[in-house]
Amino acid sequence: MSGLSKDWSIPEGLSTSGILAAEAFRQQAVQQGLTNAGGCKVFYSPEEWRERGESYGCESELVVVYDGSEARYLAEFNDDVARALEKEGLFVECCTHWYAAVYKI
Repeated sequence: MSGLSKDWSIPEGLSTSGILAAEAFRQQAVQQGLTNAGGCKVFYSPEEWRERGESYGCESELVVVYDGSEARYLAEFNDDVARALEKEGLFVECCTHWYAAVYKI
């Protein structure tokens, strides 16, 4: 998607729901001009997250990391993202102040 760095790449191994969630975040990032990823990878698959040794979010559809990133505003404070996810039967849960996870409703 134009306007996004490689840090916004959609990881392999996601479910259809995980891909839809990542696409919703990416679309809103571009539309709202919130594309600064802070030099961090934004999206992780649950498998990648588990391999990192993380405890929470491993059963999600997608993990969204926003440590120093504008993705935080999309995950924590954005009604447009929440509505887009809800249309797909998903919701975002803020896990800490540096990442969130997307789950099925």
